[in-house]
Order: sequence, then C-alpha cells, then structure tokens
Amino acid sequence: MEFTIIEDGERVKYTREGRCNFCGECCCKNVINVNITAGAGNEKTDGGETDWNDWNGYSEFRSQVVWWWMKFNVHDEMREEPCCKLVDGRCSIWKTDEFPAVCRYFPVHPRDIERFENCGFSFRRVVNEEEETN
Repeated sequence: MEFTIIEDGERVKYTREGRCNFCGECCCKNVINVNITAGAGNEKTDGGETDWNDWNGYSEFRSQVVWWWMKFNVHDEMREEPCCKLVDGRCSIWKTDEFPAVCRYFPVHPRDIERFENCGFSFRRVVNEEEETN
C-alpha cells in the first residue's frame, strides 16, 4: 500500500510492505490514539494554499474511493487490559463490518511500528528520480 507522509512540511512517498502477523503488540500492549480526517473523492493537493507544516506526521492514502488523512499517536503507557475483541490472543472481529478503521489501517507511518519488535509490517521510502540524481 502506498502512502504520502508529511515530513517537515514536505510530502514524501512510502510503501508499506508485509502484513499483520497477529503478534498482538498493537492491540494488547500500547495505548494508541488516532486523528482521522477522511473525504471522498480527490487527493489533497498543494495548489499553493496548503501549509503542509500543519499536517506534519499525517499520512495520506486511498482506500477504495476515500482519501484518508491519519495520524496515530502510540503512547508509552501500557493498556490496563488488552482489546476486548481479542479471544485467545486473536482478533475476533478481523475483516468483519465491526472492524474499526484504527485497526484496519494501522500502521500508516514508520514511527507507528518502532516500538513493536514483532510487527509484520515495514515501510520503504519511495525515492523519486530527482532525489536519485542528487
């Protein structure tokens, strides 16, 4: 899946690779809050009006017909209890209509998985031709 991530006021492309391996670290251990802005239709574009510094840390991606803008905040504090939807350490609502967006799209930024040693996802920065020649 391809993401545009806002870093220091610049839009940078990343590809998320891998898949969830059900390690449970994100739903069992750390507290995760999410900021979500979603809009159907067009990608947000910089027509000279957008101050991308206001969007630092957000990721933009398209899922079906919706462009999402998300920013997860993974906290150092630990959950008192694991997610109530876990049964025997596995998600009981995975890929159902009940499966929330926070779980469906996590992770959307390389920093989202920094503290999860066993996460099956990784991110690769997409280098454009201009960067390769510099």
